[in-house]
Amino acid sequence: MGCFDDFCCCCIPCQNCVYSICDSIRHLKVSKFCCCIGLKTGVYIVALYLVIMGVFPAYSLISRGSITKVLFFSVVKAVEILAILLLVIGAQTRSPKFIHVWLILTTIAWLVKPVIMVVFIVWLDNQPISKRSYFQERTITAEIITLAIVTILNFVLTPYFLVVAKSYRSNLIKENEREYGRHI
Repeated sequence: MGCFDDFCCCCIPCQNCVYSICDSIRHLKVSKFCCCIGLKTGVYIVALYLVIMGVFPAYSLISRGSITKVLFFSVVKAVEILAILLLVIGAQTRSPKFIHVWLILTTIAWLVKPVIMVVFIVWLDNQPISKRSYFQERTITAEIITLAIVTILNFVLTPYFLVVAKSYRSNLIKENEREYGRHI
């Protein structure tokens, strides 16, 4: 089982990956993303995942929401996009400060977003029933199920993503201290 650069030749995920993920959350430190991929690449994967998962609630809200709800959601989405950009910029420029801001914003979002999503799911389900056709009823049910799955998946995976970004930030700080003799 040899490794080539950042990737393990057998990661499907292997048992070592599952142990690594559980152990990393317990110790809040990892040396690789999913035991096979380097931390910098892992940070990019986290950013890509967050962008993809951010699309699902946007469609439901924009297609059915009032102006107030769309504006509120747009502000929340703008903060999320800013946070993702800070993460990517921090990884690209090797700047721990940008990653630190992402860690703070994501921790806050991890705690608050499930509440917002539950309120949105309840709102979506409580739309007037008399105006719904059979197709609209099934569409709303599918959207509710999708939003619930995305919310649960994000809530479960975010702690690991935070650990990966924190570990990468720690590595950058150590490298900067070795290179420059101080924290940058």
